[in-house]
Amino acid sequence: SGPLCVAAALAYMTPHTYGGVLNVCTKLVFFLQFLFAGYLGAICILYTNCGYMATIWLVYFPGFVCYLSKGWLNHLRGWRFVYNGPHEAFHVFVYLGHATTMLLDIACEFQWTP
Repeated sequence: SGPLCVAAALAYMTPHTYGGVLNVCTKLVFFLQFLFAGYLGAICILYTNCGYMATIWLVYFPGFVCYLSKGWLNHLRGWRFVYNGPHEAFHVFVYLGHATTMLLDIACEFQWTP
């Protein structure tokens, strides 16, 4: 339901409403999604034999922090990013998380466990 809420909110966003309530709600939905997925990861670590797979959240977490930091690391507060900033770092960690997921899936297929 999170992506549907975000899609509905984005449909009503314009450059004039970007910094408003819809933006905050979008970030809140992503935050809750990340928390619930982390909770599932904790269950996986504590109660299953494949807990090492939950380590992907350690790769995704810095990206989440970068995503949140866009609110206070911006040009209005004196931060200048010419080419790469927090948003680009967020995407780097998302790609690293995806790659880690694929590598762990491959390792699981070959029945490798640490």
